[in-house]
Amino acid sequence: MSAASKSFAVFAVEGIPEIEAGMDLGELIGSALASTGLHHGDILVVSSKIVSKAEGRIVHADDREQAITDET
Repeated sequence: MSAASKSFAVFAVEGIPEIEAGMDLGELIGSALASTGLHHGDILVVSSKIVSKAEGRIVHADDREQAITDET
């Protein structure tokens, strides 16, 4: 087993702005990666939080209890 397979590095993709409802995540991520690139064996992780933000599925803390009640 090589040394490279015993370690990993984590970094944020630069060039992605604060995500807001309606933004095209695929386009934003694709454009940002075009300048940095992915290499064979790389893994891209996208958090559920930015997906929720892009889809407009945000509940403010003050409304959380009511939102949970409405869904159950």
